[in-house]
Amino acid sequence: MMERDDLALIVAVAEEGSLTRAARRLDWSLNATSRRLARLEEEVGVLLVQRTTRSCALTEPGEACYRQALVVLDQIARLEGTLAEYREPAGTVRVRLPASAVTAELLARFRSLLAHHEDLRVQVSVTRRDLPPTHEADIAVFVGELPDRSGLVARRVRVFRWVCCAAPAYVASRGAPDTVADLATHETLRYRTDAAEDRWVLDHLDGRRESVPVAGSFEADDGRVLAEATYGGLGIGILPEQEVRAGERAGTLVPVLPGWSFAPPPVFLVGPRGRMRHPAVRTVADAMEQAFAATAS
Repeated sequence: MMERDDLALIVAVAEEGSLTRAARRLDWSLNATSRRLARLEEEVGVLLVQRTTRSCALTEPGEACYRQALVVLDQIARLEGTLAEYREPAGTVRVRLPASAVTAELLARFRSLLAHHEDLRVQVSVTRRDLPPTHEADIAVFVGELPDRSGLVARRVRVFRWVCCAAPAYVASRGAPDTVADLATHETLRYRTDAAEDRWVLDHLDGRRESVPVAGSFEADDGRVLAEATYGGLGIGILPEQEVRAGERAGTLVPVLPGWSFAPPPVFLVGPRGRMRHPAVRTVADAMEQAFAATAS
């Protein structure tokens, strides 16, 4: 009889297209993965995976097995989710998110969560925002249009508006732009990617949209670095509206171009199929979703 790990193996091989990547996804050694697959094929009496030196692909029986494995694993996950309702959240939940998502509200939710569940642990890994979600985290925050990643499930969450702002020192020395077009004459703090960020597109509350060229002498590939550069007076930056309001009250930030904001990108909480139903993972995901909603309001 096929075991749950056998089903997980077929799904991993099908979706990763490589025994090496499947082994990494399952946290098994490559030798153990190869041996288990060979044993499984011997037991069922058919070739499930056609191997080459660089990749592997499912045979026709393997494809049929993959489709049924998805159904069975989902049913098992649903059953575990039902039983999990009666268990206290416990264990380590691995969270991967971009630096811009690490807000005071989120940390406050984590603090409350850990205070109420003494056997729960949260392990956070901060990454670049454009890295695709993988199976290496229980929950990943992904910003942007979600790529097709088989075996992963996603929740779309409410997000906050992003607005322009600057440090009082910058405004004192350079002034503040009166119009969106004036941004072209200012130092703007831009996100560094493979393509140059040379234009900003902003939306007004009245429905207008403006696209303006931007430039400056400072850019970075990390959102928190850009935030600190904004506080440090290096130029006009982009921060969540709630953070700008708090900075204005504290005297550390000055809002720039009131009424204008950037269209918020879609944000998703992504996790491996079935893991979101685990009580610990679900509890942490719920807290994260509530933190994003509170920040957006």
